[in-house]
Amino acid sequence: MKSQRFVRATLAWIILALAFPLVVKAQGRRGSEESRLLRDAAALESRGDYERAEMVLRRLLDIDPSSTGGVFALERVFRAQGKPEKILPVVDVFIDTNSSASGVRYVKL
Repeated sequence: MKSQRFVRATLAWIILALAFPLVVKAQGRRGSEESRLLRDAAALESRGDYERAEMVLRRLLDIDPSSTGGVFALERVFRAQGKPEKILPVVDVFIDTNSSASGVRYVKL
């Protein structure tokens, strides 16, 4: 009985130890991809190329609909274009994906 528990616990630790680097690596890729896309969009926005900035940010939100940075940046681009109402469907998708997140809810006000 004790030996079975020990074997199970040991196997669980081995599995966790093997899986952990893969999870960290995947999260790092996602985070770096998000950062790169946000930087690209910011550069386009600063040059006044709002259409291409919007395309980059929409691609980011397709990859990660829970990107708060993506939502806020896209709202800023829409506001600069004089079309702030275009953010509302994006906020709805974000809220559906992240029901507990509160910051983006204020964009809808």
